[in-house]
Order: sequence, then C-alpha cells, then structure tokens
Amino acid sequence: MINVACALWDANRLSKQFSCHYTEADVCALYRGFKKHLSVPFRFICWSEKERDYAEPGIGQRKLDAETPSYGALTQCY
Repeated sequence: MINVACALWDANRLSKQFSCHYTEADVCALYRGFKKHLSVPFRFICWSEKERDYAEPGIGQRKLDAETPSYGALTQCY
C-alpha cells in the first residue's frame, strides 16, 4: 500500500503568499486525482492544525502539533 500525504492549514503570519488560497476542496481534488490515476491501493492523509470536513470520505486526517503551522512543522509528520 502507498501512503500519500499532504498538508492544509489556515493562513497565518508564517504562510507564503502562494499558499494562502488552498481549501478543503483542493485537498479533495488532489485525492480524486490519486484515486483516478493510481492502480494500487493507497492511503491518503492530510495533516492540519484542526479537524476538517472533507467531501471525500477516503481522506484521513492527522493533527499538526504546532500552534502556528508552517512548512517546518511538517518535519513532525510520521
């Protein structure tokens, strides 16, 4: 089984300008792309600072521990 991971958090002072517009819909679109094009089983996980409501039930969630999430906080992911 393949593990696919992404991250989504609400924009904060540490966020880069290009990443401030992403939403749960973007995570769902990414998931659907993997679902459509992968021919092997996979697990899709999204790391976030809070519980989110995704339209796709196949998206798993993990909580980022950082109070103010940033790209550096992704090093905690396991």
